[in-house]
Amino acid sequence: MNDERNASESEISESRFGVSKQWTLTKMAYAMLAVFLCYGLYAKVGNSLLSRYLSRPKLSIWEHAAPLGQLVYFSTALFVLVEMLAVIWTYRPITQLFNNRLGVTSRTLSVTRAVTIGIVVGVAAFIICIPLIGGAGASQFIRNNFQPSGSFSLVSALAVLVFGAFLPVSAELVFRGVVQSTLASYVTPLAALLVSAVLFADIWPVFSFPAGIVLGIATGSLYRWKGNLLACVMANAVMTICGGAYLAWRMSP
Repeated sequence: MNDERNASESEISESRFGVSKQWTLTKMAYAMLAVFLCYGLYAKVGNSLLSRYLSRPKLSIWEHAAPLGQLVYFSTALFVLVEMLAVIWTYRPITQLFNNRLGVTSRTLSVTRAVTIGIVVGVAAFIICIPLIGGAGASQFIRNNFQPSGSFSLVSALAVLVFGAFLPVSAELVFRGVVQSTLASYVTPLAALLVSAVLFADIWPVFSFPAGIVLGIATGSLYRWKGNLLACVMANAVMTICGGAYLAWRMSP
């Protein structure tokens, strides 16, 4: 009798919030817990190994700091990408992540309009973030791989794909398509937006945390306004590419 009552209450709760088991707060919480625990463990192990390496005798720290810095920066981005792909896999099929669950069905956008709006929002976010763009890892990585005097290597090409395409797509699918849309079924739209933006900024491996907050709020607001993930992906990619280009220009001789 109690089991039937609990099941009935669960169904009523899910019906009230308009969610299915695929989009429960519990599932999203476990996914984010796994992401941040693995990220913290990765950072702790990485820092420990790096400290041991730099403490070796007869090793010039200044000579190896630059290449190690860019290696850590790029490997962190790849690790975050793998984490995002793992979360996306748990919410398969991927196509359902693009379904609008924010109740803005009347605001369906064409691909062209979504891309245009995304570009505009991305440029606006970049302009706001100009004083916030930086970071030793990003600066060193760009200096060594994207300066006009240098050659465009395989690492450079891979970096363009990772930072300009793979990370924007995967991060927006997770933090807008999963986190924000799930939270929006349980809390106010503003709370869902802010929480997803802070979580995004905390793990976003590109520039600084404040820049991540600005980008997270910009794409979160766009998602709430238009309910279109393609526009969010474009905004993220444009802001990241513009930020990288700005750093390369600022460091050019």
